[in-house]
Amino acid sequence: DYIQAHIFQPLGMNHSSFVQPIPEAMAPAMSGGYRNIADGEPGDFEIIPASPAGALSSTGADMALFMNAHLHDGAGLMRPETAREMHETVDQQFPGVNSMLLGFYQENYAGQRIIAHGGDTTFFHSNLSLLMDQDVGVYISLNSGGAGTPVAALLRWELMKQFVNRYYPRASAPAELPVLPTARGHGAALAGDWESSRRAETSPLLVAYFLGQTSVSMLPNGDLVGPGLPKVNGQPQH
Repeated sequence: DYIQAHIFQPLGMNHSSFVQPIPEAMAPAMSGGYRNIADGEPGDFEIIPASPAGALSSTGADMALFMNAHLHDGAGLMRPETAREMHETVDQQFPGVNSMLLGFYQENYAGQRIIAHGGDTTFFHSNLSLLMDQDVGVYISLNSGGAGTPVAALLRWELMKQFVNRYYPRASAPAELPVLPTARGHGAALAGDWESSRRAETSPLLVAYFLGQTSVSMLPNGDLVGPGLPKVNGQPQH
């Protein structure tokens, strides 16, 4: 109700809702969602318990209104100083690595200052990116995870890279960073089994996270290998 009154209505986002399932009047605009490319029938509407941390149903046109508000110092949504605080407060624990902001995360690439936020359910995979110095926003939402590898996650990032490379190419190629003498030792420290910090801590569900650990290993040359680590031409990268 708060979001309806303070975000949707002021911005004219008339095709957005956190009501689950989606209101009947909006149902004709709702896409079916598929677990992967092989699914023949769409799944049922997904109920997200953490609403409104998730569970938004929206259209591309409505998300454009939301992006425009942030690209113009919160116009129609919040005070300019509040918007700038959201966009510029950075939890920079590791200099040189994209970090967290307030409600957004850094997605800086090729010299562009980009803030973003993404989301996934079982069937849908979305991402919103704002090129703050170019007054440009890019929004993508997919209604399937694809096939095999997590295609949806890779496609979202590949779209942004290709978009920036085409419309805002670097004047010159960035200098290749040297491999630091500490790299191999740091890589060895990262190798091992990891648990997600996004988990239950005081309920029986904790055992599910223990069983779902992520393993990271290090190759003889010092490269790290593990789920989600970037690869080029099939090869793991530093």
